[in-house]
Amino acid sequence: MLALAIREIERTNLLIIETDGNCPDAAWILEKYPKFIQLYRERLPSTPILVVSRVTRPQAAIVSEQFKKLRDKADAQRRIVDECAKKGDKNIYFRDGRDFLGDDFHECTVDIGHLTDLGFMRMANSLQPIIEEILGI
Repeated sequence: MLALAIREIERTNLLIIETDGNCPDAAWILEKYPKFIQLYRERLPSTPILVVSRVTRPQAAIVSEQFKKLRDKADAQRRIVDECAKKGDKNIYFRDGRDFLGDDFHECTVDIGHLTDLGFMRMANSLQPIIEEILGI
């Protein structure tokens, strides 16, 4: 499992989990994320973990079932982070990526799915203050 490999990386300051684009649905996230986080935490109990939901893609704005799927996956990720925090994990965070690209998010992808330079810049600009806050820098 990937968690076993990732947790061997020396001097990790922050783990960002942003796998939403490759997750089929909320049920998959609810099944896989807790085990992944548990395996990671066994070795690195205090390394901050930031779970980020997927950015809005153009088709999610116009196809209601795509929007619902995006929302359901983000809700599942938030629920997992909340459950970990309730169990005492003080270093796990969730940020909803749906607002990272701005109102003209449709200008940030090349093929309605993959980010352009503008999309990556906006995502980076959105993540930077969150990462700085978590790391206290």
